[in-house]
Amino acid sequence: MNAIGIILIVILLGFAGTGLYFYFKVKRHVKEITREAYGTDDVGKAFKMAKKDMTETPKSISRMTSLMLPKIMKDFPEFNYDEMKVRAKNLVKGYLLALMNQDIKELPEGNPDLKKKLQLAIENQKNEDVRVYYNNIKFHDIQISRYENRAGVCRILFQTSLECIHYVLDKDENVVSGEKDYKLQTRFETELVYIQDREVVDKDIDGLCGLVCPNCGGPIRNLGSKFCEYCGTGIVEYNIRVWSFIDVKEI
Repeated sequence: MNAIGIILIVILLGFAGTGLYFYFKVKRHVKEITREAYGTDDVGKAFKMAKKDMTETPKSISRMTSLMLPKIMKDFPEFNYDEMKVRAKNLVKGYLLALMNQDIKELPEGNPDLKKKLQLAIENQKNEDVRVYYNNIKFHDIQISRYENRAGVCRILFQTSLECIHYVLDKDENVVSGEKDYKLQTRFETELVYIQDREVVDKDIDGLCGLVCPNCGGPIRNLGSKFCEYCGTGIVEYNIRVWSFIDVKEI
């Protein structure tokens, strides 16, 4: 072996030695961390414990209720916040149960677009020959995250934090996503819209932007208004006032 070959071997051995040194140093450091955090040197066991801790921690949500609710109550004095919270919670739970049981009747309420969205999701399950499961649903918190009242449209967004056992099985009962042994911490957003004319909404949800006074045809700029700002006609007496949920989605 010539001198160059010897030098190359020495260099390679040096790199290998350095690599082993850093490997054992990192391994020792990891064990120190796991021992301090979880009381064990077993990295695999510590990883499982860390994963369990993560699945026990609720997702954070936007908590804007204290700022938004006074504005809502100013526009709509009859607004029942506690009732709407229960409705939003029941909507999310019903939506998940409908997906799991593949039965749209589990959805307690919602406008036609929301029901179509749910039906499509159920049909997609059937087409893919899978079943979605949401077991042991537990709610942590629900808050108003945003409120808009402009251009003839009033929207309230709720955010909901919850946990459940979520997984998807194929036709052979194999888990293709999710886990049976760990909780899923997640959050959902529900959208609530104020409707003054049910016929307009049933025909076209985007028509909310075009609500007008039934007398003079003037645009209704504030859905909390009791009278038309152009001709003074009473709005409440001539229109049906309804709060309707139009969307549910995981965020």
